[in-house]
Parts: sequence; structure tokens; C-alpha cells
Amino acid sequence: MLLRARGGIIRDNAVTGKALMCLTCLGIEHDPDTEIRQSTPHAAAWVTVLVLGLTRACWLCGEEVVCVSGLYPYQTAPEYRHLITTQDEDGTLLATAARLLDRIGRRDITDTIGSVYSQSLKAWTIAVSCPRCRGLQGNYFVGEETMGRVLTDGIAGLEVLGRVPCATPEWQLIVHDPHFARLSF
Repeated sequence: MLLRARGGIIRDNAVTGKALMCLTCLGIEHDPDTEIRQSTPHAAAWVTVLVLGLTRACWLCGEEVVCVSGLYPYQTAPEYRHLITTQDEDGTLLATAARLLDRIGRRDITDTIGSVYSQSLKAWTIAVSCPRCRGLQGNYFVGEETMGRVLTDGIAGLEVLGRVPCATPEWQLIVHDPHFARLSF
């Protein structure tokens, strides 16, 4: 059963309960190949996105390194339970998170993110490097630690590295990008 709500549709689902879906999400659910429009009727112009991360010891020198873990909306829709993680092989997601952090002047974090050669992948990727020894903090290992923290404590298990204003169409493209992994909790 679908009910109209201001700015979206409430889908009555016997398994998950009611979930508010914006018109873009609803359209993509019914047709994954649908074109994402530049604007959604009745959607807010801006979304505040939390850039989340964790601080861990560098595997090479032991220095504390801030690693970006994912993106999450500051005010989530009911039933939204997906962290968009920044661990992918080519670094697209981490580059997106770095661009968002750069908007709010978090150069202390973005200066550690860059193009590096990964011995594991045998390819160039975007990753976090230790500010002291330049040791690559592997996306796989950061992803594993992220998953452990989220499964144990939910989103509260990660540090908020920044609250970033993001235009709604940009956020919709991030949410629906097939490169972005989603960690459900």
C-alpha cells in the first residue's frame, strides 16, 4: 500500500514497516535504470551530510591516523539504515568524501587523502596515507574496522568528521551511484 506524504511516498511494508521514500528513490526502486533528475519536486534544496570516520594506529609507524569511513544523512528518513561506505578499489567514494570535507575546510583530513599505488591491488587508487610516514592505510582494513564498529555500536561507533551542506541532487547521485557500497545495520 502506498500513501502520499509531503515530499515523498510512505510505503507500507509488512517486513520492514513504513518507510518514507522520496520520489527519486521510489522511481529508482521501480526502475533501476531510470534517469535521476536534477531536482525532485517538494525535496529540500540542501541535505546535511555527516562525513564519518575512525581514528586508528598506522600499521607502519603507530601514529594516529584519521580514516574516512562513510557518508550518512544528518537527519535520516524513517527506516534509513544504510551507511554509504568509502571503501572501494578505485577510490571514487573516498574522493567524494574528500571533496565534501574540503567544502568545510577540513584540510587536516583531506591532506592525507590522495592517489597512491597499492601493492595489494597492483594499481593506483585513492586512499588515506599516514601523515607521519606516508604508509597507505588500506581501504580493505579500514572497511573491516568500519564494519565491526557499525555492527557493534551502529553509526554512533564512528566519529563525525564533518557536517557538510550538500545540494539534494548531488546527494541523490551519491545515494544511487552503483559504485557506492552500502553497509546495512
